[in-house]
Amino acid sequence: MSYPHTSPLPASVFEAERVLADVSRLLVSGGGADLHQVLALLCEALGARSAHFAFAPEPFISSAALGSPTDAAHPSLPAALAGQVLVWPPGSPSPTASSHAVRLERPETRAAGRVAHASTAGTGSLTLPLLTEDDRFVGYMGVETDRAPDDGPDSPWRLLPVLGDIIGAHLSRLAAEEGRMQSQSRWQSLVDHHPDAIVITADGQISYANPAATRLFGAHPDALQGAALSAFLLASDEDAIELQKRLQLASPSPRPFKHTLIRFDGSERIVESLSVPFPGVVDAVQTVLRDVTERIESAERYRTFVETISGGIWRIDLGTPIPRGNTPAQEAHHVVAHGVLAELNPAMAQMIWDGSEGMLGTRVEDLDSLFDYPLFRALAESGHRLHNYEVAVRSASGKRQFLSVNAVGRFERDALVGVWGSCTEITERVAMESGMVDALEEQQERIGRDLHDSVGQLLTGARMLSENLAERVQNEENATIARRIAAYTAEAIDRVRAICRGLVPPQLYQEGVAAALAELVTHVDALNLTRCIFEHDGRADLREADVALQFYRIAQEAISNALKHAHPATVQVSFYQDDTGVVMEIRDDGVGFELDQPRPRSIGLFSLRRRAHSAGAILTIESQPGHGTAVRVSQPL
Repeated sequence: MSYPHTSPLPASVFEAERVLADVSRLLVSGGGADLHQVLALLCEALGARSAHFAFAPEPFISSAALGSPTDAAHPSLPAALAGQVLVWPPGSPSPTASSHAVRLERPETRAAGRVAHASTAGTGSLTLPLLTEDDRFVGYMGVETDRAPDDGPDSPWRLLPVLGDIIGAHLSRLAAEEGRMQSQSRWQSLVDHHPDAIVITADGQISYANPAATRLFGAHPDALQGAALSAFLLASDEDAIELQKRLQLASPSPRPFKHTLIRFDGSERIVESLSVPFPGVVDAVQTVLRDVTERIESAERYRTFVETISGGIWRIDLGTPIPRGNTPAQEAHHVVAHGVLAELNPAMAQMIWDGSEGMLGTRVEDLDSLFDYPLFRALAESGHRLHNYEVAVRSASGKRQFLSVNAVGRFERDALVGVWGSCTEITERVAMESGMVDALEEQQERIGRDLHDSVGQLLTGARMLSENLAERVQNEENATIARRIAAYTAEAIDRVRAICRGLVPPQLYQEGVAAALAELVTHVDALNLTRCIFEHDGRADLREADVALQFYRIAQEAISNALKHAHPATVQVSFYQDDTGVVMEIRDDGVGFELDQPRPRSIGLFSLRRRAHSAGAILTIESQPGHGTAVRVSQPL
């Protein structure tokens, strides 16, 4: 392309106006205008020696220094021109970089309304700031002449501000078009790779569908072009869907809604639909379709499972989460104080509340059964993975029943936010085990009676005969033998009596469980190196004979376990009454053990739990290596 040659003399104002019109046509003609050609026409119109453009270093330019109220929120200069200096004619010396750097940061002239005022930068030179239509500063236009510019009314130099405005507007349009193209490219890339189906419709017909949409509809991309979106909806849903779409388009913050979508092969999918106006195109709508079929079917399968399973399912949500790091006691108190029963299935409602599901939303501290401090403390102590925790509860009708509980804590951001749990009723199993315990007690009682009534009497008779024989025989050797037989028989009688007391302690039925426990502790203390202590508050008692018997057996078993395995120096048995009920504790200062550590099933611990269940009592065991063991059994009031 050839450019007009510059003239050393200034042209007339009419010639300048003609050149200005040529520049305007050149810039308005499209984005392909050559700014070097603009500089050449500028030199021709002014008779200038050279001219240049010096553009700002960044496409996003703040115009606050020029009096604009706000910073730019979009590019005001094409990115390819940022930081560039264009000079005409080619080979002319460039303007001083340092001086322009200062000017680009702090323009010395500003726009006042729509008039740009020029200031001289030296003899025969002029620099004019370039402003967009909204007064955003984008750079400078400079002219060098052999003489000082004429500022008269007919001077062509007076047209420079107009030319600066035209060039600034041209650059602004180029930047806007560049931004629009980039935005469109980003939108296209985002939509093409978006996992959700996105379609654009005009007058109800699909004009664009992203790859996810073609997969959702099960169609070739070409098959969707021009198709009516309503063709993929159930006829019975069309009016309702159209109403929802109109509400979405009119709302500043629309919410998605669910409906059925019919694919090309006739199968149905459930989608969440959200429609918004498509920017820049009248009556065009952009609709996002999210396939939620699997999620809904999974939720339905879960709901069906929960509602039909024979076991109980429940969930407790915490209004105030509690961070990790608190003690089990603190966490248990927090769950009781802030927990709310958020979910329970029919089986769970039947177990505890005789079929009523109206307990949903009830605070845990207001619930009477199962959800109490011991349960949540055991959950915390188990590392929030509680398995086969057995409890005795009473239903709303007062029926006593036994449950096996599994529970798991729900955490978000390292804080406990709720508890999921399941329950299985084991009342029949416990009843069977209690029957076995009762049968064992009955057998022990029968053996005790037989030993006392038959073997004991026979031994007593043998002792008396031996003593009589020792007095009658004349031979001293035979008399000594008879006395030895009498002594052995007396010792056998004492041992039979001790066995009878162990099998059927007479104090238990004659004087009560406190007296029987005191006798047991005295006997253990006398026969072992381990010191055994009994404490009684003077008011704790158990009126039911079978419950008293199970407490006594638990004390026997716990003391025996301590003597066999813990090697303690002291064993203390406490029997007292507190606000919760009658409590018996057996504590030792022995070696202890790790409760969570896997170990072979302990018959002793198993027996303790069965006997506690038989008595309708709550059994807890606390132990740590090196810190002894505590067995606590509580009979609620």
